[in-house]
Amino acid sequence: MTLFLYIPADGDGNRRIPGDHGFALAADPSAPDDAIWWRHGDAEGIG
Repeated sequence: MTLFLYIPADGDGNRRIPGDHGFALAADPSAPDDAIWWRHGDAEGIG
């Protein structure tokens, strides 16, 4: 499951800036380590 949290009224469009977050979760214990992650926006809007 992947969940992205964007604040719709922040006016930044699709850029990921500070305050925006993305999470990937795996319920399968055999999933590889890179299947679980947290990404956050950065000042350049790339995050």
